[in-house]
Amino acid sequence: MGILHPGKREIKSEMQRKKILDAAVTLFEQYGLNAVSVRDITETAEVSTGTFYHYFKNKQELINTVYTKIQPTFVQPLAEVGVNPSPRSALYDFLTASLVAQVLHDGLEFTTYRVFVRRRHSPKKGEMYQGCLKLVRQAQAKGELTADTDAEKLLDYLLTVQRAVVLEWCLAEGGFDLLEAMKPAIACAFRAFDQ
Repeated sequence: MGILHPGKREIKSEMQRKKILDAAVTLFEQYGLNAVSVRDITETAEVSTGTFYHYFKNKQELINTVYTKIQPTFVQPLAEVGVNPSPRSALYDFLTASLVAQVLHDGLEFTTYRVFVRRRHSPKKGEMYQGCLKLVRQAQAKGELTADTDAEKLLDYLLTVQRAVVLEWCLAEGGFDLLEAMKPAIACAFRAFDQ
């Protein structure tokens, strides 16, 4: 029996952790957060329960890690809408279609978790916020949105409206078409700042 070199030990450790995370994501997507147990995750990952607790204090910590891991997927659609010649239209598309698509991909249970348990949204220094802020400033410079309102305050208002619709969707347990509710809410919010 050979002794593992520190590099090999670290690689094996990271592989074990990744197996647990991958199994959790697969199971959460398939069955939902609440229906999946630590035992389900360890069986799928083919690791012991002890190995799970070596990497994660509990299921909640694992969920937080998964949430943090997938958070960057919110910024991917932002680059795609940025090619729109109208920054206002690009921002509208992002706040409606792109973010709604991400929320629907994440699913009701995970979105509800993000809204009510984590109570977090994208930080102002984050890529998503900064990308949206850039679009607001471009729209103001082109005269598509009023320059009388500070760009950050304007964006904060738009994001508050977007989050409110998502919150209502969570409270209604996904009982309405999120995109169809989002479009008029965001359109109304934009009208308050149109030039």
